[in-house]
Amino acid sequence: MTRIIIEHIIPPLQEYFTSQGRSFMLEHKFFWLVPADKPWHIALACFPLAKAIGYKPIELSERIATGRHQYALSKNDKNCRILSIKNIGPYCNITLDMRKVAAYLDDQKAIFWKWAPKNHTVLIEWRQPNTHKEFHVWHLRNALIPEALCRIMEYAGYTVHRCCYIGDIGAHIAKWIRYYTTFDNSSIPTTNINERAAAIYAKAWKKIEENPELYKPQVHEIHKKLEDWDEKLTKLRIKTRDLCLETFKEYFRELDCNIGHIYLESDVEKAWIELVKEWEKKGIVRRSQGALIIDMEDVKLGIFVVLKSNGASLYATKDLALAYRKEKDFQFDESIYIVATEQEHHFNQVFEGLRRAWYPAHKLRHLSYGMVVLPDGKMSSRKGNTVTYTNLRDMVITVAHKIITKKNEANNDDLAKTIAMAAIKFGMLMPDTHKEIVFDPQKAVSFEGETWPYILYTVARLHSVIEKAQQEFCINPHNLSLTTAPLSAPHLRDLTLSLLSFPDKIQEAATQRKPTIIARRCFDTAQLINHRYHHEKILTDYQTASHLLPLVHFARDTLTTWLHLLGIKTVTKM
Repeated sequence: MTRIIIEHIIPPLQEYFTSQGRSFMLEHKFFWLVPADKPWHIALACFPLAKAIGYKPIELSERIATGRHQYALSKNDKNCRILSIKNIGPYCNITLDMRKVAAYLDDQKAIFWKWAPKNHTVLIEWRQPNTHKEFHVWHLRNALIPEALCRIMEYAGYTVHRCCYIGDIGAHIAKWIRYYTTFDNSSIPTTNINERAAAIYAKAWKKIEENPELYKPQVHEIHKKLEDWDEKLTKLRIKTRDLCLETFKEYFRELDCNIGHIYLESDVEKAWIELVKEWEKKGIVRRSQGALIIDMEDVKLGIFVVLKSNGASLYATKDLALAYRKEKDFQFDESIYIVATEQEHHFNQVFEGLRRAWYPAHKLRHLSYGMVVLPDGKMSSRKGNTVTYTNLRDMVITVAHKIITKKNEANNDDLAKTIAMAAIKFGMLMPDTHKEIVFDPQKAVSFEGETWPYILYTVARLHSVIEKAQQEFCINPHNLSLTTAPLSAPHLRDLTLSLLSFPDKIQEAATQRKPTIIARRCFDTAQLINHRYHHEKILTDYQTASHLLPLVHFARDTLTTWLHLLGIKTVTKM
């Protein structure tokens, strides 16, 4: 309702204050939406206004309620969308003329749905899977949260650049290559390499644990050779890396995720060497037992190791170099790293290190998310007990297929996949971003409770109503006006206000960087729609259908748009 307040409530009230010789700038933060069980729509707290212009709050609320009404009568403003203002103590309760609001929506629907461009550019880094490992359910949340956030922020008017940072070098590659060249050396599959790569990685860790004193030095030696670009090892690394990358891209396409610019960890391999040398000259880092460190004890961040004593880099080293690379490639106002909560300390150290090097670290932000576990517990790549994305996808599709087969639905395969993908995305996006989530495939595809099939079903039901109205009464909803819909009817008021909050919720989700706000609003609105559907006979006759269909159409379009912002595809039949 922010836009309604800014465009239709503040101007007439501001005009009234000016007519009374009071200069005070009203802001939308002074107003709020009242609960749906109240007879008015918006409340205005008079405390800050009264203090600024020298009235007592109760006196001011009386003056606004009576004086504004008399002023409106004298002006004979037929376009004023305030129906009435009643004062209760220090509050003014404002009732809108919903017919005039509806007329505004008919005329300005395109403007209402989107926010104007903002002068704020955001770079969002996400999708950080490592090559030579499996793409598992952790990576799903790392892909889906940022994709939804990018869509929401773009819709809210931000300029958004996407980038992903893929680990294609480092200790895990050294372990993988050491095991493959020593104990395996079988032919490398050209398709779906990730499962094979994951199995080798799990075996590599198991081998190291059997005799760490023997195998760890060998891994360190290979790691150093890779960083020195040993020709033979580098050729093997790049060949297997490229196969893994192709598989990742297939997954992202299936998830409808836009990859954006790809940074590889090996891209910044040489840059970090120059960076460390420069920082050592400037005294930003110092030697300690052969390693290069930054002492951050003064800010309670401990010791930040930038370079190992054997000359090998760490993840942090490359993150420092990558920050400079991204600043050069993108002129951003804000750079967001979407990485799991477990990396919070890491990024605090990285940002502090950059700040000490006079990098504009105030532009950097770590948006963390909780890990994903299955009902039987946490997963580990080292132990080889992770659930891959493909395994989870196929598992959820199978469950969805069984459910819709029982309901005798047509086109089962396509519908099952649509429901499964929606269920997976909803399961990752609905919980609070910072919380660890337990993903249960059986519950995810249920048609009851807080599940995505329930919301898809709601959209399909609205579409069916529109289709039947066209067939039975020859009604084209595009030719109808919201002014004929009973938006002010008490039993439809809560649904109407929920739909009118569309731009506000998008702005709120974008500002707070929380896609879960949109996911929650989708579910709440679907509940309101289904509740009213049970109590409202829409297709009884032409007149009833023509009155209610614009609201049905508005509800379907609103839900569909919200779902699109979350990366969810809808269905027309279910």
